[in-house]
Amino acid sequence: MNLKTKIHLYTSLSLFILLILIHTAVYLIFSSALTSKDASRLAEETANIAEALHTAESEGVALEDMLQAYLPANGMVRVVDKDKKAVITVTKDKAYKDFPKVFHSGQTEKVTKQNGMLYAVAAVPVIWTDGEVVSLQLIEREEHTKESLLLLRIILITASAAVCIASYFAGSLLARRIVNPIRRLMKTMKDIQREKTFKTISLEGQSHDELYQMGLTFNQMAEMLKEHYEKQQQFVQDASHELKTPITVIESYSSLIKRWGAQKPEVLEESVEAIHSEAIKMKKLTDQLLTLAKYQKDMKLEVKTIDIIDLARSVIQTLQSVYGRDMKLETEWESLYVTADEERMKQLLTILLDNAIKYSSEPIKVLAGKNQGLPFLIVRDHGIGIQKQHIEHLFERFYRADEARNRKTGGTGLGLSIAKQIADEHGIELTIDSKVNEGTNVTVQFKRGADLP
Repeated sequence: MNLKTKIHLYTSLSLFILLILIHTAVYLIFSSALTSKDASRLAEETANIAEALHTAESEGVALEDMLQAYLPANGMVRVVDKDKKAVITVTKDKAYKDFPKVFHSGQTEKVTKQNGMLYAVAAVPVIWTDGEVVSLQLIEREEHTKESLLLLRIILITASAAVCIASYFAGSLLARRIVNPIRRLMKTMKDIQREKTFKTISLEGQSHDELYQMGLTFNQMAEMLKEHYEKQQQFVQDASHELKTPITVIESYSSLIKRWGAQKPEVLEESVEAIHSEAIKMKKLTDQLLTLAKYQKDMKLEVKTIDIIDLARSVIQTLQSVYGRDMKLETEWESLYVTADEERMKQLLTILLDNAIKYSSEPIKVLAGKNQGLPFLIVRDHGIGIQKQHIEHLFERFYRADEARNRKTGGTGLGLSIAKQIADEHGIELTIDSKVNEGTNVTVQFKRGADLP
């Protein structure tokens, strides 16, 4: 059974059961109210007859004649003694002759059913002429009540049928409105699976309900998957492109060694040097690719309170000893504490300083301070700078503002992408400001500080 049939069946069946319960309750309540009213009315009339009997006895009026005056058109008045025998019976309807004789010692009123007909029965005890207590009973056939109840049943059944028919078509419409967006979603998913392309579903003209939210969520997910897929494809293409050049160089020099290496020592030496250089580049690129792949997952940070001034001083000393370049730390603060992963912060700062070293021959400065009460670091160089149109793309993988320049310096275009991921994991804002032939400032703005350790 498909979803549309289930919705249609369940809504129609639920409404039918609800109608049965409601209409049954309405019928019972109305029937009880109507019969209770008839019984109460008859009880009042019976009390009036009992009072009239007392008056007629004192005035010498024939009791049967008096009872005849109070006889309803479709009823019966009778007196029943303790032996369940009728002392007097007054009626114009022969059908009452078979009505059960019951002695009631107290006052009573009720509606009973005999031979498929409704009868209202009221009785009061009275003292008869012989001094015995008898039951004065007034019985009336409730034809109007029966007709009213029959009419009510017809109305309720007709209304139920009309509502059920209407609910059948309304349920069908509701089922289509619920199922159609799901069918469109399923069709789109099958198209994606079959055609290997990412698609979205149209949401125009839909109310902003849960089905709309489901479609909107699917579209967002499809766009996200498309973006990730395109980035993955671009990543593979860029990685292949980056690896192609060193592999080609290694292959060419290997062929050269194979042909001439044994006869020409200078060819052997040049080839080995070139192969070694390209192998180092490949190793560096591979390490950075592995780092990016690792950072694609949740980065496990060992967060603690660190002093970024001590951290910057440590990184500067290490790079100075490796590259022999002039680097300075400028700050008015003795300590600036933040909550971060110390090793990741060292890696981020090392990437920024490494870029500054590659593209500047002038001394490099690292500035530390506070901006609006929050710590920051700025890596400043006075190198060749970066053109404005390139700045917004610098954090993209394998992006190079100058392909030839990066080849010369050995850059892979992955360093700033790694730095950006580290910054994002820490909630750090990383911005670049640069002017051609004047230099570049890279700002590491922390969004929160830390208390003293």
